[in-house]
Amino acid sequence: MTTHFSYCREPGCYCGFEFVQTEGKLDPRGDRANPKNAGFLCEHVKSSLEEAHNSTRFGTPLKRTDNGFVAASWEEALQSIGTKLKKLRKTHGADSIGVFGGPDLGGNSTGAIRTAAFALGLGSPHLYTDLHLHGASQLTAAEQMLGLPMALQADVGRAHYTVLLGSCDQNHMGWGPLQSTTIHTQALRHIQRMRRSAKLVAVGPRKTDFAEEADDYVQIRPGTETAFLLGLCHATWNGGWVEKQYLDAYCINADRLTEWLAPWTPSAVADVCGIEPGKISGIALKFSRAPMATIAKSPALFNHEHGTATAWAWHVLHAITANLLRPGGAFEAVGLVDLLPAVLAFPTKDAPKTRVSGHPAICLQMPASAIREEIQTPGKGQLKALLCVAGDPQKHHPQPEAFKAALSELELLVCIDTHPNASTEIADWILPSKSAWERADFHFLECPTLPYKYLQATDALLQPYGESRSIESILTDLYRATGASLFGGAWGTHVKGLGRWLATTNLETQANRALRWAADTDLNQLRALPHGLDKGDLDRTLWRLNTPGEKIDLAPTSLESAVRAVRPPTTSSSKPFLLTTSPISPSDQTSPQVGLHPEAGFKGGSKVQVHTKAGSISGTVRIDEHLHPEACHIAWNSSIAVGELIPDDIRDPQTGTPSLIGLACNIEKA
Repeated sequence: MTTHFSYCREPGCYCGFEFVQTEGKLDPRGDRANPKNAGFLCEHVKSSLEEAHNSTRFGTPLKRTDNGFVAASWEEALQSIGTKLKKLRKTHGADSIGVFGGPDLGGNSTGAIRTAAFALGLGSPHLYTDLHLHGASQLTAAEQMLGLPMALQADVGRAHYTVLLGSCDQNHMGWGPLQSTTIHTQALRHIQRMRRSAKLVAVGPRKTDFAEEADDYVQIRPGTETAFLLGLCHATWNGGWVEKQYLDAYCINADRLTEWLAPWTPSAVADVCGIEPGKISGIALKFSRAPMATIAKSPALFNHEHGTATAWAWHVLHAITANLLRPGGAFEAVGLVDLLPAVLAFPTKDAPKTRVSGHPAICLQMPASAIREEIQTPGKGQLKALLCVAGDPQKHHPQPEAFKAALSELELLVCIDTHPNASTEIADWILPSKSAWERADFHFLECPTLPYKYLQATDALLQPYGESRSIESILTDLYRATGASLFGGAWGTHVKGLGRWLATTNLETQANRALRWAADTDLNQLRALPHGLDKGDLDRTLWRLNTPGEKIDLAPTSLESAVRAVRPPTTSSSKPFLLTTSPISPSDQTSPQVGLHPEAGFKGGSKVQVHTKAGSISGTVRIDEHLHPEACHIAWNSSIAVGELIPDDIRDPQTGTPSLIGLACNIEKA
């Protein structure tokens, strides 16, 4: 019997585990000494271990023929794909080749770097990810207001007044760093018990376990979180409950707020949210008068067409109450390795844009929702080939069937993955990659999950399945086969040169250099620390701006149209419900469950069809008395997609984010 220590590679989790290996099998147990989860057992670990060697796993390269897929050697696969990519590059240009980086790359540092490097080194602007479903709106608002595309973290452990805002699925995903798996959650609860001056308020369409423990819970209609935030801003600004010294010293364009916030009076917002106006004014007053206050964001708060406007209002409320970029409020969470210099090298204002919809690349990444139109719109830069790495681009995007039809039009579709999905069904080539447990790994960015200077590295725990290889080695060989030149490219020759270097260099060597510089350690030393390297709290006082005069722009003109376009969700007699969604762990559900309030008139366990203007999906009713009576809640993960419900013509104009909450819908018995 052998004991190993490792961590979950599920993005946003990274819980630490102790594995007891007996006769080749791994028995996972929560690592009580790990600061991220303190012994909590993440269900995703069990399911991913089972998937590592199940019968659907890809174990050899597969090529499509007239008679279906047949096995091929790695030599044949790399030579055939490389020849095709080289031909497309010479005939149509490097911008005819695209890369989609799937969500699983979030837990694969070297794979993520190599995926981005492949596109950059090739000179193609077509690097697509699901960033727009998660953080693009926050990064966009931050870049326009602070000059830096950084997602600030709510300092819930130190705030005297904390508002938990937005949809959140019970016991799974949390507000910002608050997740059921993190020790930070336990710390917050301890603070709430010990410090009577600290107050906790939960606002959203569902009363979760945190809401049960809160000092106050305000149930609002699904999709009205943006209006609620704007109402808090209006009440604070027009009530004079602002920190004038902070505004005068550190902010510009505050005079524009009166006009921008004018429609969002507490009474108007109360009608939209279905609550009393006094709730909005009361929370705004208490928030502004608290010594330190913050609003913790749920994962679903920005998943709609007004996501950037929502992020703007979140920043404004923290700024006018002097809670922006300070302890106990919203702070810049910088881990042991500071990535700001790299981020500043790719400003959004100078970034390439999607050819059809005109959405800029944010931190190098374009919205995956744009892939379909980039394939189907003729002209220079039309997408002819796509490499899908560790994920399915059809998941969670509008109209998946139309998306799949567009992928079928490509001259080359290559999927680098472990298991079948909708895209591998139509791929020209499938290349088997290692699972998380078959590769050595490290993770630079623990700070969004845990507010500590913390790093952890792990050895591989399982032997590779079949002939599977690491993503970084596959992409290196494919990149070399394209014969890409050094000059030209969407970002310029210097960036292309950087991409070319990162596409072929030994990434572990480069990681060791970064670790020695930032943390006086290396990967070998990290792997020898079973519970990771913890160097204490993050610096909450960090003040970094990249704006003229180094001041916060409270109302940048680039965001005016987004703020003025905000409209609250509406229902009708034919569509009386409002859709709300939230992400959950992959192992929790494999088929859609439709959460409804008992007043909705359906029985638990009954089969229903949920309809929006875009389409419908089938599901099983789950009665939830904690939901708002108008809510129709569907949780999504890698097994459950909600794309059929999502209209293609309703997106955030700044980021391309489709609407996953606030859509009017109808429910019928199946």
